Amino acid sequence: MPKFSIQIWNGWWFTLIYLFIFLCIPFLREGAFKRLFTPANPYKTFWETVNYNISLVAWIGSVFCPVFIPVNTGTIYFYIGIFIYVIGMVLFIIALYNYVTAPLDQPIIKGLYYFSRNPIYVTYDIMWYGVGFTVGSWLLIIIHTIEAITCHFLILEEERFCLKKYGRDYQDYMDKVPRYIRLW
Repeated sequence: MPKFSIQIWNGWWFTLIYLFIFLCIPFLREGAFKRLFTPANPYKTFWETVNYNISLVAWIGSVFCPVFIPVNTGTIYFYIGIFIYVIGMVLFIIALYNYVTAPLDQPIIKGLYYFSRNPIYVTYDIMWYGVGFTVGSWLLIIIHTIEAITCHFLILEEERFCLKKYGRDYQDYMDKVPRYIRLW
């Protein structure tokens, strides 16, 4: 269990960088912010609402837990975590940029969307597991794992929404590209 405190060299740098990028890149194109932050299905069932709320609490925990955890630079976990974090962050920026620059009236199929139907989720997961290793917090890794599991059900809901909105174009895309990652 990590020692919680607020210091200059805590993991809050990761939170600050993530929030800056996540909240700024969608403003590069009019309509992209709304597209990114509008729920796929505002009329949720009870269980969808429960899942969404668990996911939201886990997201808050994942993003803000590092604020209180000191970064221990002298461990192998730090170097492994930084490596994973940097790869995840670079890919996250690319996926978010692909999302923002795609036509608003069509499914997104270019860039990292060629390898994954959900590259923002995948790269976000890589990034935050890297943060968990960097700060040496199994608690953060567990919280983020809960978030990743609940996000799977949100992704299923988003895919149903995209099928309704884009029809056969999205079905063809689903047939070609895996939900999470294609390695070739």
